[in-house]
Amino acid sequence: LKQKYGVKDNETALSYFYTVLDSSYFSNNWETKSDFKAKMPFLSIKEVSYDAQDFADYLKTRQRYYTNKSMDFKVLISKEYEYYLKNKLFKYREDHLEMENIEYANILKEYREGLLLFDLMEKEIWNKAVQDSIGVKTFFEGHKSSYMWEDRIEATIVTGNNKKDIKKVANYLKSGISDDFIKKQLNTEDRQNIIVSKGEFNISDSSLPSNLILTEGISEIYKHNGAYHVLDIKKVLKATEKTFDEAKGLVTGDYQSFLEDKWIGQLKEKYDVQVNAEILDQVKADFNQ
Repeated sequence: LKQKYGVKDNETALSYFYTVLDSSYFSNNWETKSDFKAKMPFLSIKEVSYDAQDFADYLKTRQRYYTNKSMDFKVLISKEYEYYLKNKLFKYREDHLEMENIEYANILKEYREGLLLFDLMEKEIWNKAVQDSIGVKTFFEGHKSSYMWEDRIEATIVTGNNKKDIKKVANYLKSGISDDFIKKQLNTEDRQNIIVSKGEFNISDSSLPSNLILTEGISEIYKHNGAYHVLDIKKVLKATEKTFDEAKGLVTGDYQSFLEDKWIGQLKEKYDVQVNAEILDQVKADFNQ
């Protein structure tokens, strides 16, 4: 790095410090005197310069390591100067790495632009969608048909691996016997022969067989997903529009997408965008390989 940046040791400045230090340095009490040449040039790395005061400040931070020791000042300064120079060279390289290393510069540029884009998206889209309750509600009113409950059933589903157990369950259900009683009859402390699930289920739910007959009452026994099932269908709920509260999460997400599309459209009108079709086709071809 010294060679790369053309750094030459300033022997005059270094020899000046041989006369500046005194025995107080070894008791951690050293301070520069009033006649100290603070502005004297000490080190230059390219366009960055450091004066004698900067090296003196560095020496002050290091004197605690020499408490109750004794050493020739020339040896001490030579040793500390090497540490000092190394740190300054590393700092200069770090501060100018973007200009020296194209790959690093590209990564840093991508990172900065990513942060800028995140801030813009947060300001123009995400926060706006969350805070604009009237806009979200208006968007919902204009797109109600997009937020529908599909056909559903309100039911109890009993599942088991043994068909005989499920036949017993079907008979119990037809007799109006409660779920809790059925579970006590068929499950033991050591073995769970049946699983009972209750609630509303979309007809597309993976737990329901595709050939399920949507009729209230006790269903046939179905084999589905490697197990046997019987359903006690309480209600068949036809497809209906969701209320705003039921659809709010989806609506907010869609409103954000709407705002983003609108914003991008405005940007396209504002800025002249040109794409090199030949390069784009080459990138696509390389990606497909």
